[in-house]
Amino acid sequence: MPLVRWTLRHPGSVWQRRGVTFFEITVVFVVIAVLAAVVYFGTRRLTVETRVTRVREEHRVLSRALQNYYVDNSDFPTQLQGLVPLSEPVTYLASIPQDVFARHSDQTSPYTYRTYNEGSFTVWVLISRGPDGDLDFDNLDVAPVEFDDDYVAQLRPSDPVPPGLSNILSDSSYDPTNGLFSDGDVFTLSPFARN
Repeated sequence: MPLVRWTLRHPGSVWQRRGVTFFEITVVFVVIAVLAAVVYFGTRRLTVETRVTRVREEHRVLSRALQNYYVDNSDFPTQLQGLVPLSEPVTYLASIPQDVFARHSDQTSPYTYRTYNEGSFTVWVLISRGPDGDLDFDNLDVAPVEFDDDYVAQLRPSDPVPPGLSNILSDSSYDPTNGLFSDGDVFTLSPFARN
């Protein structure tokens, strides 16, 4: 059913122009919807990638603050203390960054901080919930890691993670190739530079 109908008369012929049909309008709306979906999902991917980059940078800042704390106190803060000692009484950070992936009522939740003591050596882990918004790391059964002090004394920040810690990385690490909001956390394991 045409919306507009008009006729032009020329000498010797009659041109008839019909209005826009329902089918044509539907095609236009479908094309607009497809373009809007492409823009929306492309923007979501960029937003998640930007947040992951922000988390990694904030973890680097926290890592430096933890290293400075270690220099002054010869030990890292305990898991019970969390990251609070980095901002008081001596200020290593002006404020503790909040996890950008915390959702709903946890909106002001700081990064999760876990420590594991192996003899005279402490391993700490900074954990962000990741794009899926839940803490997958705490659901793992992390076995104690065993390595001797001679091995640890020779490690540099650029060295790979010791084999005993690799299960932590592989089981709970966020991987963007598994989907935009796939399971896994974004974390930093220290003293090893692994992001």
